[in-house]
Amino acid sequence: MTKVLKIAGLTLAILLEWLLILVIVLAFAIRSSWVQTYLANQATSYLSKELHAKVQIGAVDIVLFRYIDLKDICLEDPDKKPVLALKHLYLGLDKFKLLQNQLLIDKIRLYGGKIYLSRAAKDGKYNFAFLEDYFSSDTPSQSTDFEVQLSELSMERMYFSYHDFRKDTLDFGLDYDHLALQSLRLKATQIQTKEGNVLIIPNTHLTQQQVENWSHSSSLSMFTIHALIEYGSNTVLATELLKTAALGHPIVSREEPVTVRMSNFAENGIEMELVFWAENSWDIGNYKSEIRFEIDRLFREHEVHFAYPTRTLINKA
Repeated sequence: MTKVLKIAGLTLAILLEWLLILVIVLAFAIRSSWVQTYLANQATSYLSKELHAKVQIGAVDIVLFRYIDLKDICLEDPDKKPVLALKHLYLGLDKFKLLQNQLLIDKIRLYGGKIYLSRAAKDGKYNFAFLEDYFSSDTPSQSTDFEVQLSELSMERMYFSYHDFRKDTLDFGLDYDHLALQSLRLKATQIQTKEGNVLIIPNTHLTQQQVENWSHSSSLSMFTIHALIEYGSNTVLATELLKTAALGHPIVSREEPVTVRMSNFAENGIEMELVFWAENSWDIGNYKSEIRFEIDRLFREHEVHFAYPTRTLINKA
């Protein structure tokens, strides 16, 4: 019995030793570029079948939590029209905080490629809509805010085209619905404006223009609503009504002052500016519309009239 136990223990020790060796080999193998490329090819082959579109990556080099380096990337839509053809994509990761839902990207480099964006003539869908349709869930789920920050973006030897096939091309002038940019080069850095918005600004602007930091740590943004009132109107009353309309909306911050400025004596009336601060939101256009409706209601109630173009005609006959 003792001999059997020794043999069983020795066998188990050998199995554990080989298992440990296998884990170590796999740990090193998964870090090699050829293994990562093989796994990426398997994944892109699966995606190609699922999407009914060509997805291809030539080479992959990944160091976990440090960088992702992809080469010879190709993406086509289901109609076999190109969407992306890129020789080199480098993604430098600064920090990845999974529990805090944060991905801080140090830099993104795009080199030697072409990006084709278009909107269909029939329904206006973008040519990458098939990706959104595939990865979107059919069942509603509780949304979680995942913060992604980018510090630096650079592009070199890039071609970019955009076409909205719902609209005709212009015979002359700059056509923003049909664009083609060749030999595109860009190096940009993240900058925050005085209104609280984050922009990606080309580095050449940083060396040629003065950058002023107004709200480095604030999450609020400044917004403006313009109103043109008749000459002879009670500007003090109009100022109070504009402030009342803004402060009556829940999106407007109470921590920052709501101000009204008389910006100009225009041709047809007095230009007033309502300035307020609010959390930056994709729905800010709707919120500003609601404030304008309230301004219109208050002006009607207190007989403050909006100005409109007028012309005086003199008949000398």
